[in-house]
Amino acid sequence: MQMIDVYSQQTIIVCECALYDLETFLSHQDYSQRHKEEGDIIKSIVSGLMELQKHNIVHTELAPKNIMYFQEKDGYTESP
Repeated sequence: MQMIDVYSQQTIIVCECALYDLETFLSHQDYSQRHKEEGDIIKSIVSGLMELQKHNIVHTELAPKNIMYFQEKDGYTESP
């Protein structure tokens, strides 16, 4: 994910648009698909939280609907 713009007067970060949020993505997967990808998803979430922590940013509303899920051009899904 690449940050596009930051508004310094407010705490709003504008980023590229994701195809799904994690909640929507998971609702379209069957059990075996979710189970296959859960390890990668968890690692990506932890990695993102660690990156936020490096910059002293606290995510105050961590929930599947607030985690963006991207898809690569070749059709394979990219971790959130």
